[in-house]
Amino acid sequence: MTDSQFDPDLGPAQGTTAPLTDGLRAKAERTFIEMVRAAFLGHETFPYSEDPSERRLGVRSALSNEDQASFPRIEVRIGPISEYEGSINNLNKWTKAVRRHVYADQAQVMFICTAEEAAEANALGDRVRRLIDLARKDLGRRGIFGMMKPKMQAPQPARQGTEQDDVYQAVVQSGFVILERQERRQDEENPQYGGVADTSEYSLRADSFECGEVKEEPSPAAPESFVVSEGRGSTAAEGLLTFSTDLCTYQVDGVTARVGRDARRPDVVRDPRNKDTLIVELPGAESGTPVRARYEDGNLRDYKNRPIQDFGPIEARWA
Repeated sequence: MTDSQFDPDLGPAQGTTAPLTDGLRAKAERTFIEMVRAAFLGHETFPYSEDPSERRLGVRSALSNEDQASFPRIEVRIGPISEYEGSINNLNKWTKAVRRHVYADQAQVMFICTAEEAAEANALGDRVRRLIDLARKDLGRRGIFGMMKPKMQAPQPARQGTEQDDVYQAVVQSGFVILERQERRQDEENPQYGGVADTSEYSLRADSFECGEVKEEPSPAAPESFVVSEGRGSTAAEGLLTFSTDLCTYQVDGVTARVGRDARRPDVVRDPRNKDTLIVELPGAESGTPVRARYEDGNLRDYKNRPIQDFGPIEARWA
């Protein structure tokens, strides 16, 4: 009798395109894929669209069976933290009065940016690297914490030593902690503290990054207020641009700002807590300096995925 007779019957093989519904890492992969797709909606150079005929950029899992000859593309791969050259130690699991049970996993994410030109692969990787920093708050709402500073490798030939060495890949990598739920219970060793059990669930599929079906009729939404306040440092500031309705675009292009006499194109993202508000990053803006914002030829859409019309300039009020 051979050992093979004891091999389990695994049933018919299942392709890698089968839906990944369980596991923290599978859920994290879907979250990161949605994040990247949302960031490239309406992008001038690398537009992503739900309509294949209108998209130039493909965004998918690195395990996908999809056409590997499609360029440019970004593939997302979640792996064990052992593959990441770093460490994560930011979960305080215990307190003196209450035992806190945290159901979490440590992992690393790789964004493999592939293009036919090294410059394009580099541009994709650089945008993804910046996106991770901008998306930290929204990722936290989905149970993804402790994102390490992303590292980017210089573009390398994807198929070295072959006749097809004109395909390049830039890899962006970051470690993170993904949290499923936490439970706070009364510590039996310290009954005097009392307290009620508390359970927090983190839905990694709720509040999707992506917009719905594209609609081309113009949105009636318009900005209602623009308030600027000092940030964490004396020379850092951010503006909150509030609209008359919720927005679906996550990372926004097309906004320009004038701070005093200085014209710039600031980083702009939707507020993860208030979807009717955009956060306009204004580093170097000192308190009281006149600030104006204008929007033109961008990718901003409302909650029904209708394009927001050009507006501005809008004078900001310092809080």
